[in-house]
Amino acid sequence: VVLFGLPVIALLLGLIFGGSLHTADLGSALIKQLGSILLAVVVINLWEETVWAGFLQTRLEARFNFVVAAALTALPFAGVHVPLLLLDDHVTPLSVLIGIAGLVILGIVVRLLMGVMMRAALDSVLAVGVLHQIFDASNNNGGLVDSVLDGVDAGNMTQLAAAVLTVLVAAWLLWRRPGAFATGHTPLP
Repeated sequence: VVLFGLPVIALLLGLIFGGSLHTADLGSALIKQLGSILLAVVVINLWEETVWAGFLQTRLEARFNFVVAAALTALPFAGVHVPLLLLDDHVTPLSVLIGIAGLVILGIVVRLLMGVMMRAALDSVLAVGVLHQIFDASNNNGGLVDSVLDGVDAGNMTQLAAAVLTVLVAAWLLWRRPGAFATGHTPLP
């Protein structure tokens, strides 16, 4: 689920919304993405999720409920991604404000996904670090989903897939472990 859930759901959503798959370069795209994913997990995402999921979000969950903790974590999470908005050639104050609002909303979805997956993976920071990179690799232009999906925006499909995966994993967790999202959760030893 950590490795394939997000891109598979994004591709299925892309097909549902009228996109098409082009698999001619699938092998080379997967090999290229695999190297990038491994490098990014080791250099960036594992350490990033050690802070976000392993420290901040779990500490906030011990004080607040699961959703509030995700929303509060989303604020600084979105904040560190704001400089990415300035990479666009046509930056305006309005585009930056809209971009910040979008980052906060996306940050809440991503933090909910990471929190749900952390619970499902028995508090594994490695699992959410890998999932974070799978999200990045699926969401970005030229990334995993974008490489094989035509006719729809791969980023939009990945973001929608993140919400769908969050709901599916949360439902599974609640079925398997009622109370999995109770306030006062502390990570497993």
